[in-house]
Formats: sequence, structure tokens, C-alpha cells
Amino acid sequence: MAEVSVIIPVYNTEQFISRCIDSVLKQTFTDFELIAVDDGSTDHSPQLLDVYAESDDRMTVIHQKNQGVSSARNSGLSAASGKYIAFIDSDDWVHPQYLEVLMDIITESGADLAVCGFEYVSGESDQGNALSKEYSLLQASDCMGSWVYTDLIWGRIYNKHCIQDLSFKDLENEDKIFNFDLFAHHPDIVLAVTASKGYCYFQREGSRQQQAETGELRYFRFFQHAKYFYSRFLAETDPDIKITYLKAAKRHILLFLQDRKDCRNLYKKHAREFRTLMKNINRVVYLVEEDKRKRILFACYAHFPFLFELNLWIHKINE
Repeated sequence: MAEVSVIIPVYNTEQFISRCIDSVLKQTFTDFELIAVDDGSTDHSPQLLDVYAESDDRMTVIHQKNQGVSSARNSGLSAASGKYIAFIDSDDWVHPQYLEVLMDIITESGADLAVCGFEYVSGESDQGNALSKEYSLLQASDCMGSWVYTDLIWGRIYNKHCIQDLSFKDLENEDKIFNFDLFAHHPDIVLAVTASKGYCYFQREGSRQQQAETGELRYFRFFQHAKYFYSRFLAETDPDIKITYLKAAKRHILLFLQDRKDCRNLYKKHAREFRTLMKNINRVVYLVEEDKRKRILFACYAHFPFLFELNLWIHKINE
């Protein structure tokens, strides 16, 4: 049984996958298994993966019908035998000391999660410098508002016992949902964080992440997340966890409303569903909002969404 399970979901990245896998197989920390999940690729990715697996017994390939990255990661998690879990995207790559540094940090600190720095790259990156193993400790409850800790699934190692009851949901920015579920249920888990940039995030034209950060996809993501967080608020029994999800639902439905002016067609498509969700949140908003004035404003937005846009405009001209 390997100490670390590295999970790579793969879909039509034949021009990048070799760089990614090579960076893992050349790690200075060698006690790992590499699980590549081919999510129904239609290019030569499946054949490339099989060739690698034949030449290195640390690598396993899972072939499945195309079901999306969440399903691919869940398949990898189901097959993982390691005590620790690391996720890497198939068009990215990692520093040779990536696993070594994260494992040293997590074992020395006794933390539940080790996080390293990353760099955005559009070409090759010089990785000749050794990584530092200096780190600081944080609690999950202190990280909920930071996208670096909640929005990314890569650039870190998870102790498997923390995430064994979690799965990836088929939503935009599933990374954020995964981490939010983890932190909401375990606000006392400890993160060991190093500034060392061990992960290279490749910015390629037309990538799924690029698309998700622009226009209607980004806008719709806020709505998806608001619905998800509210459904979890309804399902949870622990009062503190319920409040955490309700706060998130309220924040994301307002983020959705904030971009209404730029995505009116999409808003119209989901207007009825949006109004229902706003009114449902409004009925319980007193649980997370002590300020009576803000509760009244939220109630107004629930019934008259255009008032939110008007309020933003008034604040803007008064700046």
C-alpha cells in the first residue's frame, strides 16, 4: 500500500498529459501510487496512459465513459489506497519535490491538510530551485473566506481520513464545493501552509477553468452554489453547520443577483427558480443576519430584485 495516492482526471489532453505524468513519476518522494482516470477521452490520451502504466507499476489507469471531472475524481478516490490524497489536473505539472515537501510538512506538523504555493504558467517553468519546507498553521474555520484555500483542489495533500465521507458534486467549480463541505463539517482541522511554489497551473486557451471565470458560466455558478448550500442547510441537523451553509447560500444568491444586469437572458431563464430560492432564504435569514435593516433590504430584494441593482448604482455614484 502506497503512502500517497495521486489522482489525475484525464479528458482529451494528449498534448499535455506526458508532461504531467513525467513530473509525478520523477518525484523525489517515491512511495506513491498514481491513478489516472480516463473520462472517455476521444483523442490519444487513453493509449498514452496505458503505455505509461505498462512501464511503471506505480501507475494505474481507469477507463470510464465520459461523465465529467467530478465523476473521474470520485472514481480515483474509490480506487485510492493511500493514507494521503493529492489531486493534479492533467494539463498541469509539479516540482520534483512537490510530494516530498508536502509530506514532510504534514507529518512534522500533524496537520490534516498540507498546502503549497503555485504559479500560473503559459509555457515551461524553471523548477531548478529547491523548495522551502517552512510552514505556518491555520485552522479551517479561519480559511472559509479565502479562495486560495476553498476554491482549489490541487496544490495540496489531504489526510484521507478527513475526506473519506466526501465526494465531488457535478457542479461548476466542484473544487470549492468539496473544500467547503470539508471545512463546514470539520472547522477544527489544521492546515499546514508553505509559500513554496510546488504546483504549476497551466493557463491554456479555452480551458474549462478559463471559461468558468467569465460571462454566463461564472454567473450561473453563483446560482448553482446558492441552491446547493441552501439544500445542505435544509438537510443538516447540526445547528452550527446549518448556519454555515445558510450564510453561504445568502452570500452566493446575492452574488448571482449582483451580475444580473450583465446576464439578463440567463436571469430571465431562471427567474422563477431564483425568486423561490430568494424567498426561501428570506424566511430564515434572521438566523444569520442580526441587523434588522439588512434583513429588510434582503426581503425587498427577494420580492423586487431590481432594487438590488438600483442600490449598487446609488452606492457607485456616491463613491
